[in-house]
Amino acid sequence: MKVEELDNDVKDVIHEHILTCNEYSRLYVDIKKTEIPAIDNNSNNTHIAPLKNLRRLYIGLLIFLVIC
Repeated sequence: MKVEELDNDVKDVIHEHILTCNEYSRLYVDIKKTEIPAIDNNSNNTHIAPLKNLRRLYIGLLIFLVIC
């Protein structure tokens, strides 16, 4: 469930608890400090190319071992 899907009453209860609970207050501050990188769905192909090369190398080695 996303935060946007929560009712305002639920959000208020959560925020109130974060303000009053030391443990969750520290966690909230730590989370806010952490930068989450954006995911670019168009960049998935850049990670696949090296894997294809590795697969070709593996197949080439298997063929070489079978021939020898």
